[in-house]
Amino acid sequence: FIMIKKVLLLLTLICLSAVHVLPAQELTTDRPDYTESAITVPARSVQLETGLEYVTENNTVSTTFPNSLFRIGLHRSVELRIGFTGWTWAKLSDERDLYFNDMIVESKIQLTDKKADVPVAIILAATIPVGDDAVSTGGSDYGMKFAGSCDLSENTDLGINAGIYSVFDGMNRQLMAIASIS
Repeated sequence: FIMIKKVLLLLTLICLSAVHVLPAQELTTDRPDYTESAITVPARSVQLETGLEYVTENNTVSTTFPNSLFRIGLHRSVELRIGFTGWTWAKLSDERDLYFNDMIVESKIQLTDKKADVPVAIILAATIPVGDDAVSTGGSDYGMKFAGSCDLSENTDLGINAGIYSVFDGMNRQLMAIASIS
């Protein structure tokens, strides 16, 4: 657990050392695990997106935080993405407890020009099973998805994702198709 903290700190320091100040520009955010944008962050920049997730399902309440995604611009059309959903506070048995979650490493590659009518990117992903046994699958999941978007009006965009992942449920590996529109 201490080693994971050291790795996260080292990655943060490496990312910050490669950053230069950019003039004000439009910010394009992703919504990890919902609908990702089709736009990469600028080269030599770091963008941190974070949040909190509160879920009620089958009389079980869980809160996950900090739900962070580090987006690191490696090239004008390539970004490295390090996702960390932090901890989940949930009642999985008879008592409520705090669980450390798995991490995810992704790369996003811009396939079309960012100013295209329909920008398209591909995201390649793999999980790192470092979480507590109660919330980790114990194996790496990996896959890919395509992200596309278009402007519907001056203030409205449409994002579409579709892909396939190989997931491990603790005993078996299976393919899972995903799709989202927002």
